[in-house]
Amino acid sequence: MRRQIPPRQQTRRRTPLQHIKRVNNRYTQHKRNRQETRPHTKKSNPTTNEHKHNRRRTRTTTQRSDTMNVTIDTREKDRIRSATEYYKQQNCEVEITELPIGDYIFDNKVCFEFKLISDFIASIQDHRVFNQSIEMAENYEHAFVMIHGDLHTRSKCIAMSRNYREVNLFQYIGAISSLNRYVTVLQCYSPYINESYYTMMKQAEKCLQNRPIVKKFPRKDKNPAFNYLAYCIYGVSAKRAKDIVYFCHLKTMEDLFNLTHQDLTKIEGIGDNLADRILQSISEDTYKT
Repeated sequence: MRRQIPPRQQTRRRTPLQHIKRVNNRYTQHKRNRQETRPHTKKSNPTTNEHKHNRRRTRTTTQRSDTMNVTIDTREKDRIRSATEYYKQQNCEVEITELPIGDYIFDNKVCFEFKLISDFIASIQDHRVFNQSIEMAENYEHAFVMIHGDLHTRSKCIAMSRNYREVNLFQYIGAISSLNRYVTVLQCYSPYINESYYTMMKQAEKCLQNRPIVKKFPRKDKNPAFNYLAYCIYGVSAKRAKDIVYFCHLKTMEDLFNLTHQDLTKIEGIGDNLADRILQSISEDTYKT
């Protein structure tokens, strides 16, 4: 028989949401009481904690050995102070002047147009960012557009712009794709602006160094059979060469020369054609030696 609940208890029954709020209020009150009864301790310096936090998040404390000239536009306003302090910590010479093109210029060769996400979305509608990018590409060898802001801010600004400026996510991505035809668009989704400063500085360093791009190979293994399979036979990747060495127990070149067609086809991913190609290349090198 089902037990009947008295009327007084029925009025006290709470919903799950009310129960969660009640538990949270109890926890916060208990925590507040513990802090009041705890003996007084010396408070830590908030600026020191913030500095340590930024040091963990970004490499803002590493100083550069060589100097770099950084020119900042006076129209940056709110970012002039933070950018000046950051680049001076990085052993850069900072100059603040009104620039006709760009917002940040490194050694008069690398130009950056700095945009917050809200400013970038607004400049898409009036085509301001396209004209600025074309002028940078015409006057500087290296031109970049730096977009700063996290993903939450981006979605919020796009939602607002759909109501007022009619810019949606597809137009946002399309604008970046159009800009990448003549400039390079860099995006920093961190809430810390120092990471954008660091990105611009490192990008300028790479452009000014002008080092050639060289294809990098992994270090060679001590096993000569693996080195031969991975680097001397076309169509055999490092992973497949590792599988052949493991399943066939290859330790020397003599073991490699004694491979058979049946040994190779037992390995998953190796068919008759690839096995014939491997054995043919091995036999040709054996004949040459």
